[in-house]
Amino acid sequence: MTLLAADGSTVVAVPVTWRLPATIGITVTELPPVTAMASAVHRGPYAELGAHRQRMLAWLQRTGQQPASDLRWVYLRFDAEPELRLPPVYLTDDPDELVTELQVPLRQPTPR
Repeated sequence: MTLLAADGSTVVAVPVTWRLPATIGITVTELPPVTAMASAVHRGPYAELGAHRQRMLAWLQRTGQQPASDLRWVYLRFDAEPELRLPPVYLTDDPDELVTELQVPLRQPTPR
């Protein structure tokens, strides 16, 4: 998953099943739970993700939904280095087979 921070920087989030040593310079954190999330699944090349993101943000604006935090990109099927030893079911080298979920945590309306 990739998180786009408010300052424009990118934070890459990857689920891990083992403790990472502090000496490698990677910060491990847990994403906070959210009560409501808008999401969309994109199938195809990463080059088309920007247009999908714009359509999602336009939908949020049309419906009056407010993002509670930054957009999340969850890579469900992707290309990766063999040394990561990821299960083959997640991997592809064909751009048309890439699957990415776009998520936007939603702000809950304030009670009146």
